[in-house]
Amino acid sequence: MKNESSRKEREFARREQDILAAALSLFEGSDWQSVTVEHIAKQAGIGKGTVYKHFSCKEEIYARIALAHFGGYEKLWLAIDHEQSAIDWLSQVIEQSLLTSIAHPVAAKIAHYCKRTDFKQRLSPELTAAFERFDKKCDDIFEKVLEMGMKKGEIPVQPIEEIALALHANFHGALAMIWDGDLQQYGTVKQEDFIRITTKFMIAGILGYQG
Repeated sequence: MKNESSRKEREFARREQDILAAALSLFEGSDWQSVTVEHIAKQAGIGKGTVYKHFSCKEEIYARIALAHFGGYEKLWLAIDHEQSAIDWLSQVIEQSLLTSIAHPVAAKIAHYCKRTDFKQRLSPELTAAFERFDKKCDDIFEKVLEMGMKKGEIPVQPIEEIALALHANFHGALAMIWDGDLQQYGTVKQEDFIRITTKFMIAGILGYQG
């Protein structure tokens, strides 16, 4: 009985991942918000009712994709050596996070959309709490590094909330330029050079910012 239960749980989890993969493949287009649960079911080769056994609505599918993407960020940040200087850590985090978002553009765009307040207000309490937990983990990780950098004199003492706001704006602004094709306006600038330039600019802002 236990083995049968475990098998069903594995099948349920596998089907859930198949649904998310089907959704991601359909969300690649510019009209991704017009994709319906019926479209996702057809892409996954299952009935629409089966999708609803796993997800209560399309917003929940968005949220699950976003949370998985955020989880990738968290693993990345925790894997980077925290014993190095705060500036070196931040440089690696910014650069690697940009590369991760560029490598997974569909999930990154969905994740960015899911950060909207009006979207989160439509989620279940459980999913809302999951987003809040990630936000708190994110705040705790960056706050600890920034405070340590200020304590050691590596970073000028300044409001952490203002640094976080500026980093967030610059990070998503850089991604928007890449996603929207705006980088092409700058001729021969390669994507990897753009990431390097953006990272250096963000770090320079932290070091020279006067609130």
